[in-house]
Amino acid sequence: MLPTLAPAVSQLRLLPDILRAADPQLWRHLSSTEPFFALSGTLTMYAHDITTLGDISRLFDVLLAREPVFSVYMFAAIVRSRRAELFETPRDEPEMLHSILCKLPRPLDLEALIAAARALHAAYPPERLAAWRGISRASVLRTASDAAACAAQTMEDGEVFFWRQVAELRWLERYDKARKLLWRYRYSVRNAGLAVLIGLAAVLLRRYPWVWQNTVSVLRRWLR
Repeated sequence: MLPTLAPAVSQLRLLPDILRAADPQLWRHLSSTEPFFALSGTLTMYAHDITTLGDISRLFDVLLAREPVFSVYMFAAIVRSRRAELFETPRDEPEMLHSILCKLPRPLDLEALIAAARALHAAYPPERLAAWRGISRASVLRTASDAAACAAQTMEDGEVFFWRQVAELRWLERYDKARKLLWRYRYSVRNAGLAVLIGLAAVLLRRYPWVWQNTVSVLRRWLR
């Protein structure tokens, strides 16, 4: 429940990395589609998508017993289970692909998907994925990845991790605003920097005239 969805989006970036490692052909087919289709499922632990009480209870047992990142691996398994259906849709129609991926397959073979997600997690652990570097060290994906360490954490620890992430988000917002401002006025900044360099050169030449004399001599010899 952070102020923005930026950390959740960073977590979703793990999904293409999992698919790229496990199924390069499918990853290339979906490369024009952003992984936002997995946002609802991973945030709500699929409670908005699975309507059968027995299935959602079974899935909750798995997700609560496993590392928090397992929810992303679960979605990777769901995507791979729809491989044939996805290849029937052209890759240059990302809206159609997104529409398919937003809905869970019917019927839902939950046990097979759980087994597939376990295999993906074992074969391609999150620490080996490039997008893992973009996950905050205060994120639950990192702080709760070890069951023993997680069990020893207190509510105060959770608050510390929460406010640390809030501080990171605020810093990133300020950085992004500064970057956009510099880009907007890049020509003015460049001209101002050039003016400063010319001013410094003038001061140096006035103070050390021999530098200018030597430079002129070198240029004359070079131009002959």
